[in-house]
Amino acid sequence: MTRLSRLCCLALFGSASLFLAGCGGAPDDRPELADVTGVVTLDGEPVDGASVAFSPKSGMRGASAQTNELGEFELSYASTMGCPLGEHTVEISTRREIQDEYGGVAGMEPETIPPQYRGNSTTLTAEVTADGENHFVFDLTSKK
Repeated sequence: MTRLSRLCCLALFGSASLFLAGCGGAPDDRPELADVTGVVTLDGEPVDGASVAFSPKSGMRGASAQTNELGEFELSYASTMGCPLGEHTVEISTRREIQDEYGGVAGMEPETIPPQYRGNSTTLTAEVTADGENHFVFDLTSKK
């Protein structure tokens, strides 16, 4: 075997080794999650189609869900059911895009959630624990 062919074989072997090492994937750096469920009502009535977002006060990525016709939700983090542990601010909103027949934005749904429950002025918090029930009921009122 010539020196050039040995170098080519070595380079090929090294490349294959690096490729196979990369196939193992990255370590799982996902935070510890807990199942979180809840209900959102406004003036005693369930809120259908509301976005519910739990944002950890630690600054890491949060979890979100959309309420059903009974106002119920179950949070998911990325593509996994659950929410990171810890203290969270909670934002609830019904404002969302209306799609036209071509998939474009035709407008926005009107917001029905009072401003104190969404955005930077949110007054809602939740503590998600590893050993708790983690079921939260948000009884919102339209009065300030």
